[in-house]
Amino acid sequence: MGEVKTSRVTSPASPEDDSGTGLQYHPPMTDETSSPAPPIHKVGVVVLRRDADEFRVLLMRPRAKREGGATPYVLPRGTRQYQDPETGEWLDARTAAEAAAHADKKWESFERAASREVHEEAGVPPSLLQQRMKEMGERDYHAPKGAVYPVYWFCLELKCEDMAKLSVPVDAEEVKWFTLKEMEEAAAREEARPGYVSVVKEAMENLKSEIRSQKSEIRGQGSGVRGR
Repeated sequence: MGEVKTSRVTSPASPEDDSGTGLQYHPPMTDETSSPAPPIHKVGVVVLRRDADEFRVLLMRPRAKREGGATPYVLPRGTRQYQDPETGEWLDARTAAEAAAHADKKWESFERAASREVHEEAGVPPSLLQQRMKEMGERDYHAPKGAVYPVYWFCLELKCEDMAKLSVPVDAEEVKWFTLKEMEEAAAREEARPGYVSVVKEAMENLKSEIRSQKSEIRGQGSGVRGR
């Protein structure tokens, strides 16, 4: 496990800042989306990188709420915001009850919320997400105390040249790269949240399948050229 070497971070963009850049696998970001009632108010991003034939996932350790407290490693995750129609202010919907109470408000998109949260919690610049973030969709998260609630997930694979673009996250004590085995071992020691293992496995399998398909397509194209 290697700690990410990063530089100082700048302030994250607000929901009103819109680059106008669409995502590779999702429609362009907008301030408003059609949401279920109550809206899914939690979003998360599985950030991966490839070392030879092995994937690693970027986990963050949130800042402890009290001095001396230890927090487990988790995936970058956060809360969607809705807009107060009277003040124009964007507010976090931190609970399902609060999300339900404001279901009729203007909500930021899942993509925008994910972009903001992974910047704040893992130091990944929004530009990388807007270019390459892939939608996984809704998955139930099983919290340590037994609660179960939906989180809307995205996946992002970083390239070698992206490493220098990572910055110091404002909401994390530290960030580290884990192999799947290392994450599972950390979860067994209660140093990482086990509820995130399944979505990391799924994201890794999706990328492996995509890579196999790409290699198969390239081989097929090569065979076609030789057959001419």
